[in-house]
Amino acid sequence: MFNFFTTRLVVQTAHSCALSKNSIRYYARIVAQKKVEAVQQHKPWKAKKMCVWSSYFNSLENRSENERQKAIQAIESVEPATMSPTDLDSDGTQRLSKYLARLGLCSRRQAVEMIKKGRIKVNGSITTERETGIKISPGDKVYVDDRMVTNSLTRESASQVLLYAFNKPREMLSDRVDSNKYKNRVTIQDELNKHGLGHLMVIGRLDFMSEGLVLLTNDGALKRYMELPSSELERQYLVKIHGRVTEKHLDKFKQGTNIEGKRYGKCVATIHRECSHFTWLRVSLYEGKNREIRKIFQQFNMVVTRLKRIKYGPYELRNTQKKQMRQVECTKELRRFCYKPFEKNSSTEFYEDDEYFEDQ
Repeated sequence: MFNFFTTRLVVQTAHSCALSKNSIRYYARIVAQKKVEAVQQHKPWKAKKMCVWSSYFNSLENRSENERQKAIQAIESVEPATMSPTDLDSDGTQRLSKYLARLGLCSRRQAVEMIKKGRIKVNGSITTERETGIKISPGDKVYVDDRMVTNSLTRESASQVLLYAFNKPREMLSDRVDSNKYKNRVTIQDELNKHGLGHLMVIGRLDFMSEGLVLLTNDGALKRYMELPSSELERQYLVKIHGRVTEKHLDKFKQGTNIEGKRYGKCVATIHRECSHFTWLRVSLYEGKNREIRKIFQQFNMVVTRLKRIKYGPYELRNTQKKQMRQVECTKELRRFCYKPFEKNSSTEFYEDDEYFEDQ
């Protein structure tokens, strides 16, 4: 049922965590169903294909059964990275659910549910619950609720990269849904629905009280590249600080700093505007650690009262109004890192640590 890599990982995990046999079987099913990539970077893509994130297991030793169950639930909720190189077979086919997500019609989970309900047709034939893993080839025709979603699955139609710039206001979540169901806060997904854009991924989150430029795309490979520290794309912000900032402070920012055992790279800051009680700074970062700006300034006993992103890589906020959504062109340079449907793409880099998926 499982391949060599799956069996070995599940067995090693069972010994290290002392899980029950039932738990082992449960984990194994999740590994087989989800096909989540492993975090070990030295392993080739084929080895990663049927491995589960080891970080979910490492913390389970000597933990309570309740904590183990929570870990199981966490793994079960994980979706593989959208349109990764492992999504394609050697014959050039790809999963129908991933193709529908690629078009921005829905998430992959939603696509699976649509397939189960018989809402999807491929070449005129209705898909069934047993065909949730159905694969399609170039030239196949796909219908959703009897409406053809594309004339044919040509390389050109499937490779269309959608990229939007959105001016996020304060008090809006960058997530699809509010994890705290009792607060019922507004999300970016709410705005996407208003514009009829459906399912897009956020490139570089902004936290609830931050504002400014947010990029959204349907291309998982592009999202990963633009968020990786190795891409060294400039993220530029206007930051309002309570009090005065001296040139000595600015020099220290450039040197980088260690916070709670983690290294934060250089932060290039210049004074944008000074007032009697506060200072506006123009800040440039080249990585996107979680809440990086706020943590850096807190390290120097400075309070950030407002944070607005005005640039991300080659894209700028400029005159985009609040809550305005405008389509932008994916540059020739960035297109090199986009996913290539119906092709193998072994150059895509995988990075697992959510520490770098910024949430300024």
